[in-house]
Amino acid sequence: IYLVAMKSKQKIRRCFLIGPMKDLKRMERLREKLLVPLLRPSGFTVTTPDQGNIGNIMQHVLLNLEQADLLVVDITGQNPNVMYELGIYHCFGKPYIILKDSSRKEDMTQLPFDIAHYWYDLIDYDNIEEAKKSVGKLVKKIMEQIDKRDWFGNPVTDFYDSPVAEIP
Repeated sequence: IYLVAMKSKQKIRRCFLIGPMKDLKRMERLREKLLVPLLRPSGFTVTTPDQGNIGNIMQHVLLNLEQADLLVVDITGQNPNVMYELGIYHCFGKPYIILKDSSRKEDMTQLPFDIAHYWYDLIDYDNIEEAKKSVGKLVKKIMEQIDKRDWFGNPVTDFYDSPVAEIP
């Protein structure tokens, strides 16, 4: 009985991966080959927008943004929907990792102004082992701080000096 009680009090950690939905195989590869091996040892589950069945997909995305303890964002292609979702998440002040694919030379344009001054990781999605090393360093930094900080910096929290949205 004691073990059951202990397990029920363990925090469920959620990572939500967002990115361009037009290439679901790529998102699945990022989830399964890059993020799951890096985050599962810290107790995280990793989900993507295609893994749901509630209402419409935007309801699913908003629910997962709200529940995520960590957001990983693929900004390759600078998809407007992805940027919109990142902006919503920024209001919560929770930790995030921004990734951009360096192997897509046609997409090596400058980052959007709003996030250009914040950390992001330029990785080669075709070289998962190297990407693990790079993203693993970011994951380690976040894991060292995730339970010690009330909120993380981003364009919204830095302006207001706090998160602006409370999660019910």
